[in-house]
Amino acid sequence: MNKIKKTAAVLLIAAMTVILPACGAPADSELAKVNDTSISSSDVDQYLPLYGLTAGIDVTLITDEVQVAALREAALKDLVDMEVIRQYLDSNGTDVVPETRDDEFQAFKAQVDSDEETKTFMKNNNISEEYLEEFFDNQYYTEAFYAEMMSEITDLDAQTQTYYDGHLDEFTQDQVKASHILVTTREEAETILEDLEGGADFATIAGEKSIDTTSAVNGGDLGYFAREQMVPTFAEAAFTTEIGQMSGIVQSDYGFHIIKVADKRTYTQTFEEAQQTIMYTILQSAYKEKIDGIRAAMKVEFSE
Repeated sequence: MNKIKKTAAVLLIAAMTVILPACGAPADSELAKVNDTSISSSDVDQYLPLYGLTAGIDVTLITDEVQVAALREAALKDLVDMEVIRQYLDSNGTDVVPETRDDEFQAFKAQVDSDEETKTFMKNNNISEEYLEEFFDNQYYTEAFYAEMMSEITDLDAQTQTYYDGHLDEFTQDQVKASHILVTTREEAETILEDLEGGADFATIAGEKSIDTTSAVNGGDLGYFAREQMVPTFAEAAFTTEIGQMSGIVQSDYGFHIIKVADKRTYTQTFEEAQQTIMYTILQSAYKEKIDGIRAAMKVEFSE
């Protein structure tokens, strides 16, 4: 099966626990229109669980009505973009859907049908078989659109290098190298701190008692990190503790920490380290510019 179709199946199956209540518009009301094609509230209802998953949002945690409405609005705009892409490619006569489409869809559908939890997910979220097929076909269009966009970017490597050279400040940050011991209670942290101040070996105690098992195997070593990589209370303690010194007991949502600072530095990412992030930024900009231009030539309306 085509790789992107395998991805579609995985996304659908992985989304099976996501159920988000509809709100804000009556069922089947028209929310937007691209030329003569309507996008309804029920379209958003069916797409929203998958949109949340692909956007990296755990929609099961969102209960605030304002946040739900914002998420639905973002999903609607995404559906509008998909329809814009579909109409653009169709009007240009772009050959998007391969001859193997029916076989690929049947294999995809069989994978979905073979999983009872996935079928329950579809039922609970009112995802019809017709919409499932539309969701499947949209990926052909998305893939073709990105391929066309990429063919128009002939100097991506040069753009990436130019961006890096002109924005070194974006890739420069203060960092701390530290180790920590994490325990569940303040009482245990106080006992450990007394032992450390009495000369006990930090790495040994971290290996024996820290509940952060990932760093514990390395004596509590966290390596170098920037302030924004850590929760605020931990970062504040790490960045204000002198090199070679220990912090006091620091509480976070994870428990109680004792931090030992080994080094501090100002670090600039190399071009190789920053390259993927820069390319992503450039491609995002290219996508927005291209689709905005296409959308401007169409009649796109959003309902009040």
